[in-house]
Amino acid sequence: RGSYNFRSSYALSLMPYGRIDQDRYRDDSAQFDISAQYYIPGMDDVVLTLEGLNMTDETEYSYLGVKERSEGFTGVGRTIVLGVRATF
Repeated sequence: RGSYNFRSSYALSLMPYGRIDQDRYRDDSAQFDISAQYYIPGMDDVVLTLEGLNMTDETEYSYLGVKERSEGFTGVGRTIVLGVRATF
């Protein structure tokens, strides 16, 4: 299974009295995640799972007023998780 999530830019905080140069925004961001599961033949109660989060290694940017005034970025990288699920 795969999923793609997109979020357009949005305001993090707005300053009073029209000081738009200090308004904080988060830029557009997108993320692609995948997951798979494998049922082991003969072991109906055991499932192997694999998840990959943020496979495109997206970074989120924030800025003040205009995009040219960068405030910071968040980059958590890819996360890959292998697991076993069992029912008793």
